Amino acid sequence: MLNKWLSFVRFSHTVFALPFALAAMAVAARANHGWPGCYKFGLILAAMVCARTCAMAFNRIVDRKFDALNPRTADRHLPTGQISLLSAVTLCTLSGAGLVGASFLLNPLCFYLSPVALVVICFYSLTKRFTDYTHVFLGLALALAPVGAWLAVKGTDVSFLEILQMVVLAVVVVLWLVGFDIIYALQDYEFDRTHGLHSLVVAWGPKNALQAAFIAHLLMCGLLLL
Repeated sequence: MLNKWLSFVRFSHTVFALPFALAAMAVAARANHGWPGCYKFGLILAAMVCARTCAMAFNRIVDRKFDALNPRTADRHLPTGQISLLSAVTLCTLSGAGLVGASFLLNPLCFYLSPVALVVICFYSLTKRFTDYTHVFLGLALALAPVGAWLAVKGTDVSFLEILQMVVLAVVVVLWLVGFDIIYALQDYEFDRTHGLHSLVVAWGPKNALQAAFIAHLLMCGLLLL
């Protein structure tokens, strides 16, 4: 049963955003030897997992009809009835509440911004219906991980230089994700094109889209060095 739910939200993929969040946490807390304490670390980790679970469950819910039509995704949990729609909505709601709760325990700023974070991370799932730049929106959603971890440690006590560092790290995540997601979207090129779904692969063609992914990752490496 547990494996089914972990597979439903691709729990193992939480690791994609986690290194960026933990790196931001360590840099933000460098005055305290890069460790904000077990309590704050646990809350940051809980917020990350809840946010990722909420976003993934929402994605599976709103994409369930497309998933049922796509041979690559037709065996997912909602199209095959392994998990009911009500159960998926419940998981999405509870994990969203978990993010808000963890944010409340971190500091007021994180708590006030948590509903905004929920909107951003869930909105991505709708973008493939109307924009070719769906990869950028997914990048922005994941970029909230380092920003959120930084604000969890520092709260409102953030200098201008720290804001710049935080923004650079967030842009790194966006560029990394854009390149990665373009490559991932190649799998569904024909399906997306025939079903009116948008992506840069559909808009520019696989060859040009891959060149854009390469440029995005080059810029990402440059910013990491910076």
